[in-house]
Amino acid sequence: MVFLVIAGFMLCIAAACVVVPLWRGYAANRPSYENAYRSAHANQVAELERDIAAGRLAISDRAAALRDLDRELTASLGDKTETRPSGAVAPRSRILAVVIGLVLVTGMAVGYWQLGNWRVALEGVPAATAHNMDAMVAQLSRRLHTTDQNDLQGWIMLGHAYVLMDRYNEAVEALDRARKLSGDSDPDLLASYAEALALANPGQFMQKAAPLFEKVLQEDPNNVRALWYGGFAAIHRGDKKLAVQRWRLLLAQNLPPQYRAVVKQAIEDAGGADTATASPQIDVTTINIQVTLDSKLRTKVSPEESVFVYAEPTGSHDGPPLAVRRFQVRDLPLSMTLSDKDAMVPGRNISNYAHIALTARISRTGTLIPQNGDFEGKTIWNRNDGRKLMAIEIKS
Repeated sequence: MVFLVIAGFMLCIAAACVVVPLWRGYAANRPSYENAYRSAHANQVAELERDIAAGRLAISDRAAALRDLDRELTASLGDKTETRPSGAVAPRSRILAVVIGLVLVTGMAVGYWQLGNWRVALEGVPAATAHNMDAMVAQLSRRLHTTDQNDLQGWIMLGHAYVLMDRYNEAVEALDRARKLSGDSDPDLLASYAEALALANPGQFMQKAAPLFEKVLQEDPNNVRALWYGGFAAIHRGDKKLAVQRWRLLLAQNLPPQYRAVVKQAIEDAGGADTATASPQIDVTTINIQVTLDSKLRTKVSPEESVFVYAEPTGSHDGPPLAVRRFQVRDLPLSMTLSDKDAMVPGRNISNYAHIALTARISRTGTLIPQNGDFEGKTIWNRNDGRKLMAIEIKS
C-alpha cells in the first residue's frame, strides 16, 4: 500500500510539471511590441541624421526620409498591437492544462495497471509472478498459433511452460508440434514429450510414454528424464534390477541434493544396495568380432559414414543395447571386441546373458536408431562360443 501512495505522489508531481506552466498562461512582464518598434524607429532616425552630417544624404531629402520612417512605424504599430493586458491568462491555456493533466494521470495509471508490477504490492510476489507468466505464455501461444507456426524453439518453450503450470494436455500438444518439426532428431525433446504424456495420462504410461523413453535411451543412454521414467517402466514390468541400474546411472550425474535424495529412496525401495557398498562389476566376458563390408557396397557408402557395432539380448527386449562401439566406413574391415567394459548401463553386462545378438550397421544419419537406407549385418554369439571370432559382413 505504501508503494502505491508513493507512486501516486510521483505521478502528481510529473503532471504538475507540465500543467502548471500552461495554467499560468502568458508571463506578467512580457516585452511590449510598441516599445520594440519605437526603439527601432529612433535608431533609424539617428542613422539618418548621421548620414546627413557626413554628406551621404542631402539636407533636402531629410523631410521625405523622416516621413517614410514615420509611416513604417505607424504601419508596424497597427499590425502588432497587444491583445492581452500584462499578467492576463488565456482561457484556452487553462482548458489545455486541464485536458493534459487528466490525460497524463489517467494514461500513466492505466499503462502501469496493464504493464507494471502493481500486483506485487497488492497480491504479493507469487501471485504477481503467476499473473505475469500467464500473460507471457498466452502471448507466446497466440504468436505460435498464428504467425510463427514453424518456430521450433518457441513450441519447446511453450511446452515446458505448460508443464510448470500443470497444464499437461496443452504441454503434450505443444511438445508434439515441436517433436514433429524436429523430425524426432532431438532425444531430449522426445523425452520431454514423453514426460508430458506420462503426466497427462498416468493410466496409459506403459502404453504411450514408456516406449518413447526406451527409444530415447537407445540414442542417449544418460538422458535424465528417460532414466528416471525408464526405471519406473522397468519396475512395472517386474524388472527391479534394471530399474536400480538405471537409477544408479542417474545418481552418478550432477543432480541437485533434493533430487539425489529422491533417487536414492527409489533405489532403496526397489531393493537396491547403496552405491557405495555395491560390489564392482567384473569383466568376465569378451566377444571378438571381425566386421567386413560387401564389395558391392563400396561405391554406395561414404568413408565418413558411421558404423555402429553393438550387442543385444536375443529375442524381444526393452532398453538400449548391452554394449556399443562406433567406427567409420573407412575403418572397414576391422577387428574389435565388445565386453562388459563397453556396457551402456552399469550392471547390465554381456556376461549376464547366454545368447547375444551382434549387429554391425552403417548409419546413413549418424544415429544409433535404425533408419531406412541403413546397411547392416548380424550374427548370434552363444556363451559356448567363448572367444571364438564372430564374423559379420555388412550387406545391402
